[in-house]
Amino acid sequence: MLKNIIKRNFFTRMDSYFYEELIPNYVFGLLFFTFLLLLNQLFYLIKLYTVYNVPLGQVFLLLFNLIPFILSYTIPIAILPAYLITMGRLSTDSEIVAMRSCGISTIRIFVPGLTFGIFIMFFSFFFNDNIVIRANEIYVRLNTKVISQKPAVELKEKAFLEIGDYKISFERLSYDNNIEILHNLSVVDLKGRKTIQADMGRIYLDPENPEHYVLKFMNGSISEVTKTKSFTETNSTTEEKF
Repeated sequence: MLKNIIKRNFFTRMDSYFYEELIPNYVFGLLFFTFLLLLNQLFYLIKLYTVYNVPLGQVFLLLFNLIPFILSYTIPIAILPAYLITMGRLSTDSEIVAMRSCGISTIRIFVPGLTFGIFIMFFSFFFNDNIVIRANEIYVRLNTKVISQKPAVELKEKAFLEIGDYKISFERLSYDNNIEILHNLSVVDLKGRKTIQADMGRIYLDPENPEHYVLKFMNGSISEVTKTKSFTETNSTTEEKF
């Protein structure tokens, strides 16, 4: 009996016709908004592979675990434009007028869209609780692993990155036998009042202590500002080349 009631009120021929119009529009909107929100991250993932030589397998794993996070936004967002497009098409072809002339109430015409929206709401709850959280954890862990293996990912050309009491910048990045080379490297020691400049340098994970990074310089110099005790004397600067 319950089955007949549900079928009579929610799965009639009119409902099936409405879903045939609504679902393709929803899928198109879902793909469109997902691609739109994913576009910015795609540039980041492509850069990981082309510039920083991150293995392609790791890049695809990052993408695979990033998509659920994007879908958590686009799954509910795509409902409204899909419903508006569907109702607009039915209204343009006077099909809503035909339904009303057959004695179908306005509320009954809106029931399929409301039913679909409730279904998407419950699916979103399940999707977020069981898939998105797990995928986010994997993505953060993979991204942290990539950064630990390729520290230059966090650095941007011609921009300072502040790490503790240090500011690091470089003009360009190149690779020599899969080894990252930073050119025209500058490091400012804010606490020690020192500036280190080098023609080339490397940044890599300390093999003895994975929580620390090692900076190696080539053809550089150290400039240190010595603070004087008297206000009338100017600060002196010493430079040491290495």
